[in-house]
Amino acid sequence: MGSVSELTKKSRRSAPKVKTGCLTCKIRRVKCDEQRPDCLRCTSTGRHCDGYPSDNSALVQKWIWRPASINSYCIPFKVPGSQADRQLLHYYCCQAAESLSSYTDPTLWTTLILQRSHHEPVIRSALVTFSSLYQNHLSGELSGYNNDKLPPLKTLQRIAKCHRQLTTYLSSPGALPEVALTCSVLFYAFEALIGNTKQAIKHLDLSLTLLQRCQNDSSSLSKPDDIIPHLAALLSCLDVQASVYDQQRGLPRLALTSPSETCGTQNVVPETFIDVSQSEAVLLKLQNWIARHLAINAKVKHNPLSEIPPQVLHERGVLEGQFQRYLTAVDKLYEGSEERVAKRILLLRIQAQMYYAVILQRFPWPCGLLSSISRPVSPLKTSRSQPAPDDWIDAALSEMSILLNTSPQYTATRSRPFTLSTQLVGGLLYACLRTTRQDTLKTALFLLQHPNLPGRDGLWDAKATESAVRSLLAKFSAEHDAGDRLCPF
Repeated sequence: MGSVSELTKKSRRSAPKVKTGCLTCKIRRVKCDEQRPDCLRCTSTGRHCDGYPSDNSALVQKWIWRPASINSYCIPFKVPGSQADRQLLHYYCCQAAESLSSYTDPTLWTTLILQRSHHEPVIRSALVTFSSLYQNHLSGELSGYNNDKLPPLKTLQRIAKCHRQLTTYLSSPGALPEVALTCSVLFYAFEALIGNTKQAIKHLDLSLTLLQRCQNDSSSLSKPDDIIPHLAALLSCLDVQASVYDQQRGLPRLALTSPSETCGTQNVVPETFIDVSQSEAVLLKLQNWIARHLAINAKVKHNPLSEIPPQVLHERGVLEGQFQRYLTAVDKLYEGSEERVAKRILLLRIQAQMYYAVILQRFPWPCGLLSSISRPVSPLKTSRSQPAPDDWIDAALSEMSILLNTSPQYTATRSRPFTLSTQLVGGLLYACLRTTRQDTLKTALFLLQHPNLPGRDGLWDAKATESAVRSLLAKFSAEHDAGDRLCPF
């Protein structure tokens, strides 16, 4: 079977793999000339050279994150409320908002929700509560809490107060669904942050029901609101994550693809992407599609290929073709990207590679069957040999390492940051459970301990994930050969 690098060479013009060189060139995946102190490849194009991995002291000094002082305020408007509330909103602006939008479009968290908190006390109260919880998270006060172990009483009281305020708001004659939707997203963040995943998913499902009502009845909105598309994109992403995290939940509640797309008569992925926002939206559709496809057809996933319905195999082939189109298109976007969006695109590549590995592991194609199944021609122009899932997992881990190594280090806090939708921790869990390679397993476990990996990423907790994997390793090492998957199912 061909490797990832071999397949990529066939599909696009590619520079040599960069194993040395400055961090900026590594992110851009271009050949570095390795001039010191700054490489000419960066400076000649007006880019800032981030230095070399071997320059440990300078690199650490450069990327060390320091808590911002809250002696002065950076809130872009006057905020009603107490000084303590204003301090917490300032803290949100300086730290929590950036963490929530890690490697993604920051508009929702840094602008839209903050703007609405100025006019809507119920949103402002929820935002203040989240900022307080985030402070407690970074200080280590919320570590060790989960579905079975409740956080401190004061934390529960803050959350309960927000729920009461929203209930009061919804009983008022002028209540707006977009305000309720914004609060429900923040309530999900509350529960995810304190490790109460069951309650977080309940809030998510209620949010999705409300979102569908808003989308089906636009007259329920006070006016066309630019926050709704951003909330819809986030909730759609969380919908996929929840079904991946909890298989008992079943398929995602939202269906983002049409019948013409799932049968292959219409492409989900364009030949080229206009910008990073379009590539994010398209990948979300693909992730939603594969999560629904796998959940709907879960009963036949272990069947012999001859016993799997032809329409299931056909859709699986269409899915593979669309992911191949995506990987080619996002590579083109990445090659020409500006530095400010390079990390956003790098995250998309990581996620796409992981999901593509999932496709290749489910219903694998035997060589003799390739010609008998109707499926799209691969834009990678592959031959009969198909790429190995582990090759794509390795590629994703390699780029994840680059992403984390070039991110600010949160060494000034007891806990690693909290994010909602990067899927990095979930991807590492998948790599640990599904790889057949010992080196890949070691790399994934190492990255789970990386100081720049989110401590909590939506529903996933990095420490709990690492602990669970190591427990499974200890339990199954005596029962499985070295080449077997760790995962027993």
